[in-house]
Amino acid sequence: MSTVQPSDIIPHTIRIGLARKLRLYALSIGIFLAIYFTVTIVMPLVGRWIITMNADTEWGVLSSDVALPSAIFMGITSSVGAGSDFKLFLQNGFTRNHIFGITLGANAIASFVLAVIMTVIGWLFNTWGTGNVTFQFLPVSFYANETWGWEPVSNYAIVGILLFALIFLASAVGSWFGVFLDRAGVKTRLIVGGGFLLLPFVAGLIIDLFETITPGYDPFSLFARKALGLGNPTPQPWPFLATLVVGGVIFYGVMYLLNRRREVKHLSAS
Repeated sequence: MSTVQPSDIIPHTIRIGLARKLRLYALSIGIFLAIYFTVTIVMPLVGRWIITMNADTEWGVLSSDVALPSAIFMGITSSVGAGSDFKLFLQNGFTRNHIFGITLGANAIASFVLAVIMTVIGWLFNTWGTGNVTFQFLPVSFYANETWGWEPVSNYAIVGILLFALIFLASAVGSWFGVFLDRAGVKTRLIVGGGFLLLPFVAGLIIDLFETITPGYDPFSLFARKALGLGNPTPQPWPFLATLVVGGVIFYGVMYLLNRRREVKHLSAS
């Protein structure tokens, strides 16, 4: 009876590239966690201790958000290597499909690990801590309460799932943005950038037009509420999760299409 080898499931080239990206992600996550906890916990606590050392003052609750900083970090990190990794892998014999699989797999694993770390740390501080230091999970904690409101979190499993989906979506946006910057020219960047800036104004004009034609009926607000799971009596996490997943699929799909016709500019040694 033959056993299934890793090479039978995952090609050797993908495993090599995946290991390289995961090593870089592990280093980046370590640096992020060190900076995050130093800035949000250690420095404020030291400052409070110095200020109140000679004063009869009670310490207030020190609260820090977890979700948005993690998503922003993942978006920036995934966008940084989108151009250089593609060129490196392609010039070393990797196919475009392999490169996409490496990027997708590494981002998914890194997003999962970061979400688990932040969820566990938040749960430990919020549940077993003294109460002087708490962590919030905005906006995902909005969906993990039994009643409307941000606090307290009553279901950390939902927080972890939504946090993973949010970080994974940020990695998709970051990867797409990195590929776009590496491929697009200056004119294309200006046009797309201008389009993003004008998007809120165009959406506002369309909404006003619908309100003028059909007073009291706003299909965009209705769609947004459904997509975000903002129903009664409490916010529903699963529509919001589906929205995050669909958003990630769209951005990764666009990135895949961009990579299909992406050219590599070789540097001449002159």
